[in-house]
Amino acid sequence: MNTPNANTITEAIRKHIVTVGSELEFSTGIRAVAAERFMESCDISDPDMLFDVCEGLIGTTNLYESYDDPRNTEPGEIVLGQGLPLRSLEAYIALSEHFGPEWLTRAMEFYAEHHAALKLGKDAKTNARKLVDRARCCFDLDSAWYGKVASDGLGRYQRFERIANMNAYLASAA
Repeated sequence: MNTPNANTITEAIRKHIVTVGSELEFSTGIRAVAAERFMESCDISDPDMLFDVCEGLIGTTNLYESYDDPRNTEPGEIVLGQGLPLRSLEAYIALSEHFGPEWLTRAMEFYAEHHAALKLGKDAKTNARKLVDRARCCFDLDSAWYGKVASDGLGRYQRFERIANMNAYLASAA
């Protein structure tokens, strides 16, 4: 798979890539992975339907991660908008339509090459893979959380610690 060509990316798609890339770089990316998992098996073009499915998969607080809203009881470092996370949900749908089933990985490759601040490896493809891997791990750990702590020893909303630990691990594996 090749990194998306900058000439084939419209400004609207670029904005969606930056939205999703910022999510995965500065927060857990759980919402994007939940959407990816659902969209693998269903053709979806409605943000409201995606909202309902993601909320069922990851819960309200995770759904609102990186959005300024009272339903986000665990605010993080990045604020992508106020209220409903429709900006992100619309980005997932648009990127899926643009890139196909590998939308998350392909969007992250473009983001890592052109926009990312995080240094987790030597090249954009490595950075993209690591950001997607980290988001998938966060999703899996959150899904397993229903005990008091996940297998990494952290509680469901210890996001800063989880991201820092995973970044350290990924940087050491570069």
